[in-house]
Amino acid sequence: MADRTHVSSVVSAARPSEVLESHRDEILEFLHARGFNNIHVFGSCLTGLDRPGSDVDLFVEGGNGSGFAVVEAALDLSERYGVRFDLRWVSPEQIAGSGLEHAWADRMQL
Repeated sequence: MADRTHVSSVVSAARPSEVLESHRDEILEFLHARGFNNIHVFGSCLTGLDRPGSDVDLFVEGGNGSGFAVVEAALDLSERYGVRFDLRWVSPEQIAGSGLEHAWADRMQL
């Protein structure tokens, strides 16, 4: 396996929302193949306030429930598309009191 301690510092000139829109189906296929489901986008990509250097914020469920699987998927996506992905493994029951209530309320299915 490749060394994943460093994600490329090269920042894409594209806005992350553009990358997400252009590669939506591939990203979903990648995440589904790893057992993730109920995938939602939130944050600046959703609101249109993203800029080059912003990240793609996604809520995911499923997978094997391990933090390692989430981090590995985020790193793989980041390397593949040249923008940083931030995956949050969370279930609806975990949202209350997490500080993510507003993001959860405003999320959109990918």
